Amino acid sequence: MKQFILYTQFFPLDFNRQYQYLFRMKYYEIKTLSTEDLSNRLNEEYEGLENLRFQKSIGQLENFKGIENTKKLIARIQTVLKERELSDKKDK
Repeated sequence: MKQFILYTQFFPLDFNRQYQYLFRMKYYEIKTLSTEDLSNRLNEEYEGLENLRFQKSIGQLENFKGIENTKKLIARIQTVLKERELSDKKDK
């Protein structure tokens, strides 16, 4: 991740947005976030997915892998949220 931060100054902002899917969160990173942060991130990812789908429909999206990776990230976040929900129910 640090290497990406160092090189971002040499690329235009459009590059960072277009290839952001390459630098998505991993499962172990997601598990460290709080439930509130995960809910906020989930909403952001849904908005991002909507934007990618819109770009695809008007023909501006060049790399379709971003849609697939965003869906995977949404699934990872939902999995962690469900795990926490079930563990809270089990503890009660």
